[in-house]
This record gives sequence, C-alpha cells and structure tokens, in this order.
Amino acid sequence: ISSMHKLEYLVLHNTQINGLDLKNNPSLRLVDTSGSPLAYLNIYSNIKPRYTKDTTLTLDVSGASFRITDYLKDIDLSKVNDLKGAIIVGNEFRDYKPGTDITYRYAVDNRNYINVTLDLQIQKEKPVITLNNSTKVYDGSSFVPEIAIDKDLVSSIVYKDINGNNLAEAPVDAGEYKLIVSTLENDLYLSTVQTFGFVIEKADPAIHIPGRLTYAYDGTAHPIEATAMSDGGITYEYCKLDSDLKWNTIGERPSDAGIYKVIASVSGTNNYRSSSTSRIYMITKGDPNTHMASLISDKTYDGRSVGDPKIDHGESEGLTFIGWYIKQDNKWLEVDEARDTGEYAVVLFVLSDKNHYGDIEYDTFKITKAENYWVKTLTYDNGKPDAEAAFGKVRYEYSLKEDGTYTDEVPSSSIFYIKAIVDPTENYSGLTMVIKVDENTAISEDVTPPTARPDKDKDLPQSDEECATRFGEDFIYSEHYGACIIRYLIPDTKASR
Repeated sequence: ISSMHKLEYLVLHNTQINGLDLKNNPSLRLVDTSGSPLAYLNIYSNIKPRYTKDTTLTLDVSGASFRITDYLKDIDLSKVNDLKGAIIVGNEFRDYKPGTDITYRYAVDNRNYINVTLDLQIQKEKPVITLNNSTKVYDGSSFVPEIAIDKDLVSSIVYKDINGNNLAEAPVDAGEYKLIVSTLENDLYLSTVQTFGFVIEKADPAIHIPGRLTYAYDGTAHPIEATAMSDGGITYEYCKLDSDLKWNTIGERPSDAGIYKVIASVSGTNNYRSSSTSRIYMITKGDPNTHMASLISDKTYDGRSVGDPKIDHGESEGLTFIGWYIKQDNKWLEVDEARDTGEYAVVLFVLSDKNHYGDIEYDTFKITKAENYWVKTLTYDNGKPDAEAAFGKVRYEYSLKEDGTYTDEVPSSSIFYIKAIVDPTENYSGLTMVIKVDENTAISEDVTPPTARPDKDKDLPQSDEECATRFGEDFIYSEHYGACIIRYLIPDTKASR
C-alpha cells in the first residue's frame, strides 16, 4: 500500500490476499487481517497486528526451481525461518520434492510469526537444455560440448557427422557435427529429445620461419627451413630487393649478397587451414680474403725502388691496386715509388665486387740513409782520373799541395794532387779520396786510402786473408791504419801495395 495513503486503520477480513507490505505506512494504529491467508506481513511500527497465524497456499510450479517473488512479490526472504522441504538460492526455491510441502515461519516482528505451508502443484514440462559451447578450434583432442541440464535427466547422447552418420565417440577432426540429447521423464519433467549443431574449426598451422637476419656470403645458399604444426606440404618462394626497392621473384634459394624475402606457404589439410608467412633477411658481402703475401722490411738506401708486394688473391673478383705514401710533416703524401730515404706506407686497395666488400691493407717501413763507400779506388792514367763510388757521381778537383786549395783546373806541374769527391745527399753520405801524382815517375801515391765499408767495421780482421774473406779479394790488411784497405795497383809496374 502506497505511502500516499495516510492509513490509520486497516481491516481485511476473509480476503484472498496472500501478502501485505505496510513498511511505507507509519501512521497505522490498527491492522486486522483475520481470515486472510497471508504468506508474509511487513509492518512499519511495533503495533500488534491481528492476523491468521496459519496459512496454506497452493502454488502451480514447473521444473526443479521457481522464483518465490513471482508468487509473493514483496516477501522479505531474510524473515523466512525454519524452512523445510526446499532451499533458498537468491530468490529461488530449489530441491523440493513432488508431494512434499514447503513450510516456513515468517517473522512479522520480534514476537509474532506466520506459519506458512506451500502446497506445490507441479506441472510437468520438457526440460530446458542449453549448449554452452558450440565451437572449438582443432587441437588434436576430442570435443565434448558442454550442456546445461541435470545429468540425472540425460538418458543418451549421440554424435553424428554432417551426413547424419553416427559416431562411436566425440569427434576429434575439424568439421560440422550434431549432438542429440535424450532425457528421461520423472516427477518434475517430461522426456524430450533435442538436437544441437556444433563445429570443430580448422586450426592455424602456425607456420614459422626461424633463422638469422643476416648471413655472411660464403658462396653457398644458406638453408631456410620453415616449421608448421600442419602436415601439409611447405613450399618456398624467394624474392630479391632491387635498386628500385621492389621485390622481384627469383627462381631458387639465393647465395649471392643482397636483401631477400622468403615466403613459406603450407597447403590446407583436413584439420589445418592453408597459410603463409614471410621473412626478410640479408646476405652481406663477405671478406675478400685478399692480402699482401709478405710485409716489407726496413732497408738501407740502395738506389733501387721497392718492388710491389706479392698479393695473395682470395675469392673476390674485385680489382687490386698498390699505392705508395711517404710521411712528411706528419702527413702522408702519395708518391710514385719508394726509393729515397724516408718513412713509407704501402697500401693494398681491394675494390668490392658483387659478393665481397672492399678492403684496405697497409704496411709501413723505413729506408734509412746509406753509408757510401768506394767501389773503385781513385787512379790517374793517361791524364784522366778515374774512381767510382757506390752512390753518387764522382767529381774531381786538383791542387799543387795536399793541404792546399783544390779547384777543377788541372795544374801544369808534373807533381800535383787529385781529390775525388762525392757530395752527400739525404740518401747517402759523402766521400773524398786524395792521391799524389808524379808524372815524371808515372807513379800515383795514395794519400788518404779508404777503409772498408763502414757498416762492416766491427771486429775487423787482422790479416790479408781475413780481409779478403770478410770483404772480398780487393781488400788487404794495413798495419799502418790497423784496418782493411782497398788494394790498388801502381799503373806501370802493376805492383800491389
């Protein structure tokens, strides 16, 4: 009854009202429902109501549960006590038995109760069967769809294929199927037969191409093997990225350097879909393996250019080039050859080809200044001086005195001195040699005989034989100088000194 009605007195004698909710009527002073079969009574105050304390209601229900609020709208289930013959779940009564009444005591207030008996008249109906899952992806196991129904009602479950053929057990393979559920009749339900359709979908073959992003060129086609859960055949297609950034299909698995895409495809089967996947990878250019076969050692200036190093050629078809550089003022300057003294670098340039990258290899070495020496001692014969040094051009000067001034003019005197001179350079040291010429006796006498090659003056021999063995047959031992000197001939007598 609405709160808009300011009720003070409510008298309901012998009505068919089954429930009364007066929570919204605080002005009530008197409530008398004698003779009315109330299954619940809710009041606002603690007034003492008059009511029939024992009530029996007949309810027409179906199935194994019913919502009590469909019959008693405003019943407060928290006031239901001593329930027998059923259980309450939410606002439902469950687990009742046909032929057994449901009883409970309803608390009107803290002191008063209504004893209620529910006489259930069960109307048999066909049970509701629900298929909770009708689709599954193939995984190699059988598919048993879940049905929502009391299992005690089920008499049989039959599986059929799409053609209506019975299956001995739940299906495993992908396809469309039927599930036929038959139930028994009992005190609550009629028997029924219901058919449901369900599907096992084809699975993704999960095709995958493992491997690295890059491979170094080695002349072989690197193996590309895809994996898949499906037993369908796997085929491969290879594409190469061209200079226009477009993929061009190539015939077979590549071995040359480049950027490639492999497409792996697996055909469909009974249980797996057809599918494909791709992976991009690169074959990088390889090491040309082209090197200088030997390094260049430091050397003393000898007037000859250093020859090009021998090259060991690898698999690369790239061109090679040798460059020479000299270090000056901490800078490397390109030169045509390495001949003069200095610090040098020889550089091997290897140009790239389609499968090998370019490379540079270098070596450094030094050419040091040479100690010059006389190859042929100074002689004077038939009015001509003659001498030869290991390095440099020999020039001649003349003087009437050994310690006098030397010029390039030949003296008119029959006795004079000749000086052979090699000027020093950055590549070699200078040399001088002086002889005395007496044209009256046809004798030329050495004044400053040269010693042996300076770079071999250590542990000098002490005899002619040792000098000849050590420096060559042109050398003899001089007790005067305590060293090996070059043997020279007196022009006319051929006598040796």
